[in-house]
Amino acid sequence: SVLLSVTGSAQDMALEPHLELLFKRGLAESARSTNAWVITGGTDSGVMALAGAAIAENSSARGELTPCIGIAPFRCVTGKDKLHGPGAGERTVSYRKVRANSTVSAALDPHHTH
Repeated sequence: SVLLSVTGSAQDMALEPHLELLFKRGLAESARSTNAWVITGGTDSGVMALAGAAIAENSSARGELTPCIGIAPFRCVTGKDKLHGPGAGERTVSYRKVRANSTVSAALDPHHTH
């Protein structure tokens, strides 16, 4: 098994459609063929969102689950107030994007498995 770490831009990024498709297919196939876990910064922005979408789209198409783990700096997570406080860690929290990403915070990416 392999760990694939995807790092890069956390800002909005626009790839030409054919390059985005190549990135998504390449990452998903690399992860699948090596039984890898994919690790990213976990936010719904930049290359991290692209990686999450790549794994989600290709995992569901094949009926397989490739772990896609996001490790986001807590101070940069939009809506973090719902993720801590009394009982944190003892309850399931429903999290959803509540506002647009900014230069100081971003939502967690919904396509990561962890």
